Amino acid sequence: MTSFFIFLKKNYQIILIFLVGLLVRLYDYPNLPVGLDPDETGNALEAWSLLKDGTDKWGNSYPIHFLSWGSGQNVLLAYLSLPAYHFFGLNMFSIRLIPTIFSILMLVSCYFTFRILFFDKDQANSELKVNLMTLFVAIMPWVVWFGRWGLESNLLPAIFSIAILFLVIGVKTSQDPSQKSQASMSDQSISHTNSNPKSGFKITILQRLSFILAGIFLALTSYAYAIAATITPVFVVLFFIFYFKEIKKLKYSWVISLLIYILISLPYYLFIIKNQFDFIDSF
Repeated sequence: MTSFFIFLKKNYQIILIFLVGLLVRLYDYPNLPVGLDPDETGNALEAWSLLKDGTDKWGNSYPIHFLSWGSGQNVLLAYLSLPAYHFFGLNMFSIRLIPTIFSILMLVSCYFTFRILFFDKDQANSELKVNLMTLFVAIMPWVVWFGRWGLESNLLPAIFSIAILFLVIGVKTSQDPSQKSQASMSDQSISHTNSNPKSGFKITILQRLSFILAGIFLALTSYAYAIAATITPVFVVLFFIFYFKEIKKLKYSWVISLLIYILISLPYYLFIIKNQFDFIDSF
């Protein structure tokens, strides 16, 4: 009990920030905003059709992009919402459940990303800086709002922020043991499974897992919102350039992550090529 109170005293600021973040996301859930947006209902009907028949409302079996009303609609939210519709039925609670969960996950992932990148125990104000940045995410109106209604493209910021967290964990725990740790999470890395005897560099299980998960979440961005098909590859290239020194030490871990990203996102890019250039006969 004493250790619990010590923990509360030491971390009361971030605990209060998370409580505020939860409050503004969960207050009067799922009734705010009032009513359903047409895109919410459209995505819900697509998901319900997938659950019941294994097709979208036009009869296409497990599509990677919905035809919707003719303009297209992203599929990730519908697929992630299938368990909610199965257990709770087709209602406002189920329609807005996944966006709300991912809005909370975005707050958590941003906090840990900020902490890894900016926290330094030797700097007096670094904890305050991390907490203020997290507070900004917790109460930023557009971040709160996209978690309160079920527009399918609203998943993109959360999916992207989670991917960034895993990338940061991978590169920021990839330092030579003789160097000073730049992040508190580095001290919690799991025992290494591979090492370079010449440099003393160690690749941890945490790094391998982080890069695998980063590859998965980066690939999912294209299915969350179509614009990510352009943004995500550019981000990956820039991230590789910026952290080249760390990444070149990782060797196969980075290659595996990149292959995972390509394999999962490939169907969506083939879909774009098929519809834009129409030179793939069957897809």
